[in-house]
Amino acid sequence: MGSRGKSRRYEHRNNDGRSRAAQLFLSLSMLIEIGNGALYWYCLAEMGDVTALESAESYERVLGICHLVCLAGTAFTFIRWFRRAYENAAANGLQLRHSLGWAVGGWMVPLLNLVRPAQIAADMWRHAGQGGSRRSGLIGCWWTSFLIYSMACNAYVRLLANAKTDSQLTLALDAAMVSSALGVLAAIPAIVLVRRLTSLQARAEVAALADSFGGGGENDVGMRQVVGTECVACNRRIQAAIDAAVCPRCEVPLHRECLVDAACPRCGGSELLVGATGF
Repeated sequence: MGSRGKSRRYEHRNNDGRSRAAQLFLSLSMLIEIGNGALYWYCLAEMGDVTALESAESYERVLGICHLVCLAGTAFTFIRWFRRAYENAAANGLQLRHSLGWAVGGWMVPLLNLVRPAQIAADMWRHAGQGGSRRSGLIGCWWTSFLIYSMACNAYVRLLANAKTDSQLTLALDAAMVSSALGVLAAIPAIVLVRRLTSLQARAEVAALADSFGGGGENDVGMRQVVGTECVACNRRIQAAIDAAVCPRCEVPLHRECLVDAACPRCGGSELLVGATGF
């Protein structure tokens, strides 16, 4: 993988579906971690009851399988979203410090995976904040919590595998409860990051389209936050900038599919701001 992405021409593509999938799996991970924490607490409370521990062991196996499946789904959906977000950042004008492939490979390479994803995320976040004005505290919170959670998971698995006495088992269960709590805390900034960055990039695309049509001023209708608003023709939410159109005459948001003969259904105007190309 190269270190630069200067020669390639990137195109902004809808990232809403990937965003929703990543948020879904992150939310499911939170629920499973809560279930794990409750189970470990129960095991500690019933440490002397052999029958209760045997019953808890069967639940632990089921939760363990669910946990592994959910972790795999979370990794897959999050990295798919992450790569698309990096590509969209390039389409919106970010000069890539690292090639697009590192948005995936950066998670796989040992040692480098401790810093590269955070570097890419910080670049995207600063660019979405327009000239570096947006604070990157969310990136630090997300990445620090993720690293701490990963280390806690590794520690409790090792302790549990080597537990041979009641005191060692108690220590392992304590570590497992802490790990579950950290997993919940790590998922929260990840969900916020996915949601906010997706929204910021979509809005940046609308602003770029306004500039391409000769706008760009503070009062330009193309600078409105179109994504997330309701189309005045069908009353459905506009999910992505590429699906959006704005009539400068009426100053209203529309779906491109709701246009009538490439014109505004309200006033008939044909000089529109749209999410990809002009009519």
